[in-house]
Amino acid sequence: MYLIILRGLNAIYMELVMLLHKILNLKDSDEIYLVEENYINQRDLPLTMHYLGILVSEKDLLKDVKTIKVVDEFGEIIGIAAYNPETPETPAFWSVFTNVVNIIANTNKNNKFLTLTSYIYDSVDLNNKKIFQTTRKEFWEGVIEYYSLLLVNRSFCERCTILKESYEMIYNRNRVNRIKELIKSLDSYLNNNILEICCGNGMSSIALHEIGYSPVTIDNDMCAICQGLEHKVLNPHKTIVMDATRLSYFFSEDNKFDCVVGFMLGTIYEFNKNIWGTILHEAVKVVKEKGTLLFTVRKKEEIDFVKNTLENFGVKGDIIDNRDNDGIYDQWVYLGCNMTC
Repeated sequence: MYLIILRGLNAIYMELVMLLHKILNLKDSDEIYLVEENYINQRDLPLTMHYLGILVSEKDLLKDVKTIKVVDEFGEIIGIAAYNPETPETPAFWSVFTNVVNIIANTNKNNKFLTLTSYIYDSVDLNNKKIFQTTRKEFWEGVIEYYSLLLVNRSFCERCTILKESYEMIYNRNRVNRIKELIKSLDSYLNNNILEICCGNGMSSIALHEIGYSPVTIDNDMCAICQGLEHKVLNPHKTIVMDATRLSYFFSEDNKFDCVVGFMLGTIYEFNKNIWGTILHEAVKVVKEKGTLLFTVRKKEEIDFVKNTLENFGVKGDIIDNRDNDGIYDQWVYLGCNMTC
């Protein structure tokens, strides 16, 4: 079967029921493969567009391919799944093509994706195709969960030698409680539409979750996120391995956040200030007008840098002295409002 070329893209299948199973109305035992190798590639869809082109070129075979079309709340195609039957070499599986990450990242429609997927679906015999509707948000979270499960099942690092540590060895309850106290004191400035950058293994995410918030959490450290997913302190539907210097590349004007937060940003040295400056600028770009920016650091000179940098980008706010006797975590806080729009 011509779709078998997709088989090798994600080498390890997780025998877990995913949100995508529910959306596509598939059996728990059905294997699902997203065509792109990681979340980042879903932004520009290099493999998706390549393989859709191959499918379109096989017009005579398309009529017999079991196909599922997914449309969003606006009736637009956001995904298509093609069935690959079992062969002597490979078990049966579903290949899933989607542009939902591209939509979240870019308000301009990917017209070529819509054209190709519509052509494929229309070429399939009536008895071989189905259509299901969901929301963009739910399908997006299904895609995020898929890559989270790939990560935690070591599909991105098959030779991983890092052993799972106990919860007690990793997570500091005293720090979680301090963050909860801080968040509660600033609760009137927060909203549930939160992006947490530099989330690490989810230490501060625990505090947000326990208070009732459900943030989108990102970090560029794959191992730290894997640790947080293993201990179930990071939500697999909302956790993405992503470089915070590229936030605006993945979240469009229509998909900004009410709040962007970051607890214990990495140490700010003279040599990496340009990187932190970029991260802070990107945070401003993806927060809504009059949205909240909340960041904590260890040292006074670091929070001064955060304040000066953000205010150069039009943010207005204040420094909060949050020091305790330990003098380690979340000692200084910046709370600001985006006034740039």
